[in-house]
Amino acid sequence: MKKNYPILYILLILIFVSGCSTVSNDRTKDVERKINEIRVLTQDLQERIDELSTSISLVVNDGNELHNEIDDISAKSKASQQKLGEAEVFIKGLHEQVSNLGNNYKVLEEGLNKRIDEIQKAEIELSNRLEMIKLDIKDKVRENTTPVQGSADK
Repeated sequence: MKKNYPILYILLILIFVSGCSTVSNDRTKDVERKINEIRVLTQDLQERIDELSTSISLVVNDGNELHNEIDDISAKSKASQQKLGEAEVFIKGLHEQVSNLGNNYKVLEEGLNKRIDEIQKAEIELSNRLEMIKLDIKDKVRENTTPVQGSADK
């Protein structure tokens, strides 16, 4: 029986070594599979990040365009206010002339009527310009909202 012990020990060692190598191979395959899964997930995330970056860039560009349009509208509004101020000064000047003149009533009345017509024309023109500005703003807002929706669909 003493002779069987060394063979038994050798067999046990062989079984142990083959079992360890099998476990090691399974672990290696499992680790490689997980690494591949992580690599695929990383690529998917990178693509999503790129898409998000593109979307954010579009939103920022649209925001910049809107900001520029608001600046333009503000400038046009200031110009309109200046014209209204000029019309006010003009009207005050007319008022002073009317109060200082008494002798040439008919001449003043004709001049006054002409100036009133000019003021009315100026008011109509300003009103038309303001209406056009409003329409331009609405059109630009519609134009700017359409690309934003299109980029959100992506």
